[in-house]
Amino acid sequence: MSERFGQYELLDKIAAGGMAEIFFARLVGVQGFARNVVVKRMLPELSVRPDFVEMFLDEARLAANLNHPNLVQVYDLGELNDAYFMAMEFIDGPHLGSLFAHSLRQGSPLPLPMCVWIVARAAEGLGFAHEAHHPDTGEPMNIVHRDISPQNILISKYGDVKVTDFGVAKTEVQHTKTRTGIIKGKVAYMSPEQCLADKVDSRTDVFALGICLYELVTRRRLYKEKSDLQIMTRITQEQTKTPSALNAEIDSALDEICLKALAKASSERFQSMAEFSHELDKWLLLNNHTGGKKQLANWIQDNAPDIGPTIKKRKKGTGESSGLSGQWAQSSDLPGNVGRTPATGSFNAAVTTASKKSNMVEPAGMDEATVALDVNTFSAESGYTQEVSTDMILGEATEEIKPVQMPMVATENANVAVATTQKSKAAQLVIGVVLLLLLGAIFLFSTGRLGTDAAIVNVVTNPAGVAILINGSEVGKSPVTQEVSGERVRVGVSFPGEPLQEKTVPITPGEAVNLSFSGAIKLQVESEPSGALVYVDEVLKGAAPLDVTLSKEDNKPINVTVKKDGFDIWSKRVTPRPGQPITLKATLKKVEAKSKKRTRSATSGSRRDKSASKQPRNVPAAASNVSNKNQPAATSATPASGFGFLTLNTQPWTTVRLGNRILGDTPVIKKKLKVGQHTLKLSNPEMGIVMDLVVQIEADQVFKKQVRISTGKIGFNNVNPGATVKVDGKLLGKTPLADFSVYPGNHSVEVTENGVARVLKVRVQPGKTSQAK
Repeated sequence: MSERFGQYELLDKIAAGGMAEIFFARLVGVQGFARNVVVKRMLPELSVRPDFVEMFLDEARLAANLNHPNLVQVYDLGELNDAYFMAMEFIDGPHLGSLFAHSLRQGSPLPLPMCVWIVARAAEGLGFAHEAHHPDTGEPMNIVHRDISPQNILISKYGDVKVTDFGVAKTEVQHTKTRTGIIKGKVAYMSPEQCLADKVDSRTDVFALGICLYELVTRRRLYKEKSDLQIMTRITQEQTKTPSALNAEIDSALDEICLKALAKASSERFQSMAEFSHELDKWLLLNNHTGGKKQLANWIQDNAPDIGPTIKKRKKGTGESSGLSGQWAQSSDLPGNVGRTPATGSFNAAVTTASKKSNMVEPAGMDEATVALDVNTFSAESGYTQEVSTDMILGEATEEIKPVQMPMVATENANVAVATTQKSKAAQLVIGVVLLLLLGAIFLFSTGRLGTDAAIVNVVTNPAGVAILINGSEVGKSPVTQEVSGERVRVGVSFPGEPLQEKTVPITPGEAVNLSFSGAIKLQVESEPSGALVYVDEVLKGAAPLDVTLSKEDNKPINVTVKKDGFDIWSKRVTPRPGQPITLKATLKKVEAKSKKRTRSATSGSRRDKSASKQPRNVPAAASNVSNKNQPAATSATPASGFGFLTLNTQPWTTVRLGNRILGDTPVIKKKLKVGQHTLKLSNPEMGIVMDLVVQIEADQVFKKQVRISTGKIGFNNVNPGATVKVDGKLLGKTPLADFSVYPGNHSVEVTENGVARVLKVRVQPGKTSQAK
């Protein structure tokens, strides 16, 4: 096909959905100027709908403000013949899920360092988007992508990494808002807060990109279940298995990076994409992996030169096709034999509709653009192949795909995958796969359309399997999806041995409400001898025997320390589980006399007193030995060397200083220091971290320490209601506000009331809340 559309020549239709059509196109200029682009054109019949127009324009305006090498660029936004359109950068390569599936199918998985490098570049692009400011007002846009997955990370044949598809992104300046209870994003790549319809921020994207990293390095799907509700339950409750348990190539440092990105509590994740990419790049550097874009381009050329969908326009009722075919048409404009993915984003086993905001799922049998794929390619990427397990394929279609006829179902955010195989006359497979349904989708399909006066209540608990009461009547064990009516609903949860927990929330007909409950986290500590003091993350909780209830805010690992004068410190790191008491018994050991320790040190074979080398030459060796045995050990013996070594790593990264000397950014590896006690200054200007760390360096020994820096909080109880608050330049909103988690150090709080701004300096300590005043 070829259609003139303003200054663009539409060469081939790539995809079509309920909101827009996607074309491979050429921008035509004067004197033979031409550029390959992707044009996304809104369906003319929707141009009269203000809500659809605003959604379309929101996406275009947002993407147009994001100019970064790791983000797909939007070149143009306009209206022609009553149809809105945008023109975007054309990426001549596959999406990450397709590339990785191909590598598994070929028996040569994408190398581990290359996977890490790709994710680091995606993090850089997302970090730029997160920190973007409005070009007119200068205010932070606070963009959250909300739909990060391997399908939305594009890889060009030149090794470029591009994040695409901000169609469901959230920002402070968009004109359309997500309704309460509506969840956006691919379920298998959602964060816990997305699953629970809680407030999201940039750390939501950190979690989603962390899933991508985990799946790439382990070569396994992380969250793969038969229903969205099961996936969401796992995301919110299940502890993530250590990546190295699935792939022996992964070291402990990469384990830590993956698990930190996937922390259930957003306050325990990387607090920015800049921090995430920094740690990944540091891992690459420490492991001597210096390759990047060129190395990836070479790998693609050697291992996947022909990867990518083959696009044809099938004419209804005929076997004819037009436009680009084969491995894309050979021409001077389209260098050959490399499949191309449009910048609009999602190609799965077939093509995914570009409109992530489509409100209607297209029925099977549509005569729009289809994608002709080799049968083997389709199998490997969709889960049919026997050589590659479906657990190892990254993408949206995770279950065995069967031919289905999907009804017309209204959804807030749906992707449609439509494919046909061209090589078999006996079987043409037309697939409609609906992804990203709301919680309760299974319920809707089994009982029919949701009543006009009804709403859905989804209840998940941690732990699962407890009794759920709705308006006072038990409806089953969690997780529960229930249809309700009225203006409000009262939901109760009965955890064994605990008082009934209840929440009353408003409901809206036709929408979903998502509620989560957690059981109490009990800590029980005994000590021998009794009476020892018990600390949790350096905060005193009381004396043993101790029975306390911990905060349910974060299911994060905690350090329990037991101290008593005259005894060695006892410490244990545990992970709380709601509804599962932590029972510890600390048996303390008495501290040995220091003089005895010195005696052993002085007489040990490895560290002899220097006086031993100063024996008179005429003293017999036997006499010398007797003399040393009978002689008291010197309590101030000088070691053979006056230096030791420091190996230090922190999460997040910090710059390490000793006095005026900069030791470097963590991890600091085997840095030579003088023997003795030193106070190091740790700082991270991006996170506002400023803190001290005391280390003890021994002669000829390596002092090793891993420091996970705990957050504190800034409270706003002393700020008048209605004031606008920024913390370290980040806009939080208007008071009243919940306490805000930050790393320890000095932080700037800007409070604006009645047009007058004042700046407060707040010093935050780990595990504590400091009020802005």
